[in-house]
Amino acid sequence: DVAPSRGLGDVYKRQCLTWIFGVILKVNKWRNFMNTKNLKVAFTLAEVLITLGIIGIVAAMTLPVLMGKYVERERITALKKTYSLLQQAFEIAVVKNGTPDSWGLSNDADGSVRLGEILTKEFKVVNNCKTGTGCWPDINYKYLNGKDWINVNEYQTFYKIVLVDGTLMRFSASSPDCTINNGSSKLLANTCGIIGVDINGFKRPNTVGVDYFNFWFTKYGIVPYGSQDNTTHAFQAQCRDKSIQTGLACTSWVLTNENMDYLHCNDLSWSKTKCSK
Repeated sequence: DVAPSRGLGDVYKRQCLTWIFGVILKVNKWRNFMNTKNLKVAFTLAEVLITLGIIGIVAAMTLPVLMGKYVERERITALKKTYSLLQQAFEIAVVKNGTPDSWGLSNDADGSVRLGEILTKEFKVVNNCKTGTGCWPDINYKYLNGKDWINVNEYQTFYKIVLVDGTLMRFSASSPDCTINNGSSKLLANTCGIIGVDINGFKRPNTVGVDYFNFWFTKYGIVPYGSQDNTTHAFQAQCRDKSIQTGLACTSWVLTNENMDYLHCNDLSWSKTKCSK
């Protein structure tokens, strides 16, 4: 089940295109030769059908790849937009309320509601379910490896909203004094809670690391899951191999490298940020 490299498919496509261009050049040379002899030349029905067949084969080979790339690019753009929105909201909230350890949070549903209400005060919200249901799909989300994760909609300790652009968000407070340690940086050593987002709303695939992503909510800012200093959720352990891993640590990879190549190969690292050609 290990995802194959895309390089082999690219080789086949290049060979196919090279052959097609070779045929076209030979046909053009033949037609030019015939024109020099003042002979009228037209394509036969067989030539037209063969050409159309070749075009169809090439389209069938390339369109799925192009569409997949387009969808991934859309998701990357949406995640970057959401991250920027959260960062701006955090900065505004701190100016108005101080750092989160002074927000009066608690490690329960009330704490999650308070966290969400303070942080999203400036957001354009079309549906606010608080800790109720209806703001998220009523299904179990999937891990990157295909196994069931959780039904966010059912969690009564999550504060849940829907933004005007369709983005779904959920907030949970886990440390009122922001002392949970999730990594080696100052930010991750002072974690207060978790923010989860579904960047394409109720649309599928509802899969962690594909359209669902997590962020750490810390005393000093918003940190994507899976950053290089995130020791509890490392990219190598929870994103690199989609056949066996959860996908929870893919957020930072997408934002930093602006690709989702972990969906196509399983040998990436912070020093090798793209699949082999």
